[in-house]
Amino acid sequence: TPARNRSAGVVLLTYAASPRQVVLLQTSQDGLTWKNVRTTLARRGSVNFVAKPTPTANGPFYRAIAVDYR
Repeated sequence: TPARNRSAGVVLLTYAASPRQVVLLQTSQDGLTWKNVRTTLARRGSVNFVAKPTPTANGPFYRAIAVDYR
């Protein structure tokens, strides 16, 4: 997942997605327990999420999951 820093502590996360997929962003502090953050609808070949705090090798961790089609 390419991540681009937007400002201190804020990052733009980009994930591949098919058009019309509903994608759920999740976050975790340990890589085992995941918490839902928000969903978005893919319009083209990817989706973007603005996230805070910025991910590091020690967390927090982010992942995106396709959950539906519209």
